[in-house]
Amino acid sequence: MKSLMPATRKTGNVILASTFGLLAALGPSLDARAESSRVVRVGVKLPGLMEPLPVSVSSTGEATVLEYPKRWSGSLEAVAFASPFGQEFGGTLCEGVSSRIRMFGDASIPSMMKDHIRESIRKVSSITLRASSVSFLPTLGLQRAILDAANLAGLALNAVNLTNPIVASAYEVDLVLTDKALSRALSEEDELRAQLAGVFGAGTLLTGETGGEFSAVDLACDLRSGEAQVSLRFKGTVSGGAADRNLVSDEIARDLVQRLEARKGEFLSETSALDSRRNAFLAGMVLGEELRALKATSTSAQDRIALFERLFSLSSGRPLALAGDALTKAIRVPSTGSTPFSGTAVLRLNASGDTP
Repeated sequence: MKSLMPATRKTGNVILASTFGLLAALGPSLDARAESSRVVRVGVKLPGLMEPLPVSVSSTGEATVLEYPKRWSGSLEAVAFASPFGQEFGGTLCEGVSSRIRMFGDASIPSMMKDHIRESIRKVSSITLRASSVSFLPTLGLQRAILDAANLAGLALNAVNLTNPIVASAYEVDLVLTDKALSRALSEEDELRAQLAGVFGAGTLLTGETGGEFSAVDLACDLRSGEAQVSLRFKGTVSGGAADRNLVSDEIARDLVQRLEARKGEFLSETSALDSRRNAFLAGMVLGEELRALKATSTSAQDRIALFERLFSLSSGRPLALAGDALTKAIRVPSTGSTPFSGTAVLRLNASGDTP
């Protein structure tokens, strides 16, 4: 039977030559574009973040957040307060609330009196809070902060375009009370969470800024003392921000191709469909062995399948001769357009929230 190998090699070489020819033709224009576009990495300082937000900014104004935080701080501020315990939100008022709660725990107090105490603490007061929960949603404030940081880094820009903004789609309010919290005495934490939910509204998902009112003065005092902690768990997507990724690192890819090339002698010549099937079976085993030898065992099953499809000929089952740009492209996985996002904001009541 006449071997098909020469024809196959010739066809492969033609395709490979065409590919490199195309890359060579595009090379000058790509180099010129790279020279005309400068990219800098900046750290954008934003409220609530322990570390500056890392952003890549080009001289054309394209800005990309390199990594969004998973946990950050937010703030609560008391902007209005009215209560039968006093009109000034501070330590003296909370001492009065604490005294009333001690009365509530007295077994000798009639139940009717306890109902009155509960209502005065949970229902009668009015506390209006302003909440700042997220500082890196796509607002004009974020764009201005990125623009200022980019210009300080040497770029002369009038505006920036954020390529991967967060689209927040949902949030959940959580409340944690310490053992010393006044709110524990009256229990009914679900009631407190429901009241807190009224502080947050649509603005929470759009700008991270919102405000609202609740009436539980015991919870207000716990927030002031730090015995209560409020957090918001956000969910959403990073729009347009899914970066291309590699199936394995560049170094592992180069070593892997060299190892596969050294084992080509183990594969059958492409003379029949049976040879191709045997080669494909052998290729799977060889690929697994070499990945383990390179300690790339964290590669997922899906990525191993993708490596098999890109590093071996699908017609012959033999390893492909890949190097340079061809190898770089073979291990690159294009972006899918968006990635899920989740993170938690821990909100604390500012000391300045006390009314004067």
